[in-house]
Amino acid sequence: MGRTEDKLKRIYYGSEGYWRGASAIKKLATAARVSEETAKNWLKKQTLWQVYLPVPKYIPRPSFTVNAPNEVHEADLLFLPHDTVRRKTYRYALTVVDIASRYKDAEPITSKDFGEVAEALGKIYKRVLKWPKLLQVDSGTELMGVVTKTLKDHDTKIRRAEAEYHRGQSIVERFNKTLAERLFGYQYWKELEDPSKRNKEWTQRLPQVVAALNNEAARATGMKPKDAIKKKHVEHKSYVRSSRAVGLKEKKLPRDIVVRYLYQPGEGGSKRATDPNWSLKTYEISKSVTKEGQPVLYYLNGPSRGFVKEELLIVPKDSK
Repeated sequence: MGRTEDKLKRIYYGSEGYWRGASAIKKLATAARVSEETAKNWLKKQTLWQVYLPVPKYIPRPSFTVNAPNEVHEADLLFLPHDTVRRKTYRYALTVVDIASRYKDAEPITSKDFGEVAEALGKIYKRVLKWPKLLQVDSGTELMGVVTKTLKDHDTKIRRAEAEYHRGQSIVERFNKTLAERLFGYQYWKELEDPSKRNKEWTQRLPQVVAALNNEAARATGMKPKDAIKKKHVEHKSYVRSSRAVGLKEKKLPRDIVVRYLYQPGEGGSKRATDPNWSLKTYEISKSVTKEGQPVLYYLNGPSRGFVKEELLIVPKDSK
């Protein structure tokens, strides 16, 4: 078998090789004059072939549900056009969303200065929203320093999302997108009225737009956020759809396997056509979490986030 492996290696890693996906099996078998089964068994151990295997067509996503208002919030900074009001030039909006009620708030700020961000956060929590038990933020540095101390003073824990991984901040990022669309829509309308002037107004309209969004029923709850925030418990609609068994009925992956995980869009920097789909490093499963009606989540001895089994590629332990 040693001579066959040498021939397969020479062809696959030669100038004519480097084929990807299932088509590589037949091409390698033909070029090396071996059976497709032999070519397949050899390819399954090759790191280069593994990391370029295609992405699954459907991946069930677990839903993250919090039912008690002011328990978990997501916060972010939204960059907006410079808007000067009373000699102050505002460049950002600090945005916060309550996960349970989907109640939203935002405060304009002139910079990412720690002190100013902390002050803006304080203003938000003097209105309808109250200091939460947990505040989820991205991996940036804006919500550190003075801000971290402010959160600690109010017994609020802070959890940071992984760099270049945005699913953990999906709710506030969706709010940012909608908020920007509403604000920019007004600017475009003003520019259509007078094309000679570029409109950058948004600061004074911000409270009105946020209030309007809180008066629209949220898809997750079927309620207006301004009403849901007043309740002690808010029910959420389930959007987890799967063509396979989930939860307690799902057959779990064994713990003694080696896997690669599926990269998310943008993970590892700018995305190029030549970038792999699966992680270059291999990992072992450290634990799994099972919840009724949800796909089993697997945690690896490396990345801090969880994965459903479609996001894991089982590979031979003797991969090369």
